Amino acid sequence: MTAWSPIIAHGYAGSPLYSFGPSAGGMLLGFVGGWMAAGAITAVRPEGRIAAWFDSAPTLDRWSFRILAAVLGGAIGFLPGAGALAPVAITATLGMAITLRSLVGGGRWRRLLWSSMVAQAIAALLVATRGVAIDQTMIVLFTGQISAAALSRPRETGRMRGAMTTLVIVGAVMAVGGIGWGSGLAAGNDAERLGDTPPPGVLLPHGEDRPATAAERAAAFDLQRRTAQAVAKYQDLAVAAADGYDVSNVHGLDFHASNPAYEKDGRILDPARPESLMYSVGPDGPVLTAVVFEMPDATPGPTPGGPLMVWHAHDHVCFSLIPPGLTGIATPWGGCPVGSITVAKTNEMIHLWVYDGAPKPFGHIDDAVIERYLADRSANR
Repeated sequence: MTAWSPIIAHGYAGSPLYSFGPSAGGMLLGFVGGWMAAGAITAVRPEGRIAAWFDSAPTLDRWSFRILAAVLGGAIGFLPGAGALAPVAITATLGMAITLRSLVGGGRWRRLLWSSMVAQAIAALLVATRGVAIDQTMIVLFTGQISAAALSRPRETGRMRGAMTTLVIVGAVMAVGGIGWGSGLAAGNDAERLGDTPPPGVLLPHGEDRPATAAERAAAFDLQRRTAQAVAKYQDLAVAAADGYDVSNVHGLDFHASNPAYEKDGRILDPARPESLMYSVGPDGPVLTAVVFEMPDATPGPTPGGPLMVWHAHDHVCFSLIPPGLTGIATPWGGCPVGSITVAKTNEMIHLWVYDGAPKPFGHIDDAVIERYLADRSANR
């Protein structure tokens, strides 16, 4: 499995961001090897600079030495299976070596420490822009390096410098999360076909894409036509509200108006009773652009349109309890905002586009295309 491959679990392909890739075993062995090597060095007490440093170093610094050595070992163990993440793995290994040396040597090595972390961040950004998703193995390595850098910082610095160093470390942790999210979104951009790598928070059925047959194409466009006719009345928000859709506070380009009654009626792919409506707000107000069909349980959705109809589910999404609602997706470390919980997996759902001139019945359509449609619609009225 390469660094950018989707993670396959329970019949679904998910983002690598929340899973450990093939390099996890090597990294774990490296952690153990580095810890044991540091312990051996401590016991042997070799002559030279390290011996002199051990004689004068406080207990905390000696423990820092072992932790730093373990993280360096993890970085080395990550290298063989790094694949497309090799530039990041190499800079991480060099950075950890500099971090360890800065603890013992200080001086210019401490200055090189921060330079190496900047270089590693740049390497990670370059890899992310190529559509390579960073997985949990890389997140652990990043976090370990930041922790190691925090341990190796001088402890005799003044209050102001100490505060600045703390801010830099906190900023580095936030940068790791940003890079993780960014790489996952870049790798999953426009993911809608079987075999694609989805973005964080999205699950696609596992399988291989193929061309749709003539019968499947006909079925897909027939469902689109019948649905568009059935829901045209919901362009009027009052009609949608009367039928049970929550159209209060419609905003943005992809506002989902759910219908709790339709979500529980057991009907599947009913053109007249979609579980949610999607509105896009343009110059003239909300416009009905799509519907969302949802499965009532964990059963996979039917696909009369064959590969044109790729249902999806969501994982690692966060829902608030008070007030109830979606608050986003989990961080690269798996956490959710305070007051919200993580949902392991939702039921499957599929978007069907119903606005005039939609380039395809199902799948992802860029926001720019929707905005252009809304602008043209307003200009032609």
